[in-house]
Amino acid sequence: MLGCRPPPTAARRKPQAMKIYFLRHAEAEDGANDAERELTAKGGEQSRLMGQLLAALGVEFDRAFTSPLVRARQTEEIVLAQLPGRKKTVIEETDHLLNEASDTSVAQWLAGLKKADAVLLVGHMPSLGLHLARLLGIRQAPAVSLPKGALAVIAWEPSSLAELKLFITPKQAGKLLRRAAP
Repeated sequence: MLGCRPPPTAARRKPQAMKIYFLRHAEAEDGANDAERELTAKGGEQSRLMGQLLAALGVEFDRAFTSPLVRARQTEEIVLAQLPGRKKTVIEETDHLLNEASDTSVAQWLAGLKKADAVLLVGHMPSLGLHLARLLGIRQAPAVSLPKGALAVIAWEPSSLAELKLFITPKQAGKLLRRAAP
């Protein structure tokens, strides 16, 4: 038939946005060598709570990225250990999550991850907050502030601004998990 149009629902379908999980490393020890600072006991607990929350939400990551600094790697390892689908997750270290990375280079790098539906980024302030703010369209300082161990989730397509889906601290995650416990 000439002039037939696809059903309205087919015309409105958009490609699914990538979900990006921005996680600031949990509490770490004070120390002179910044790259080697390890998580404190509280930081380990913060990481476990965030992992338990993600597991309760049924989150499975296609890819997980971390800064090469020890506290970020430890945070990621503890979080991912709580998830049932962990074995399918590709884990990579990247300098894109260090404070020296520009928000432009990070956006370009993320745009190149087109085949990933859910991506975990574990990094540091202030850059993690700056990258998150830029994807949300926030151009003025201060950037988004993520407390230690906090998680922000966005839905993002490279051609548009991101949409904030969740912002939660480890303390809030603990309260939610206790309420949900049988």
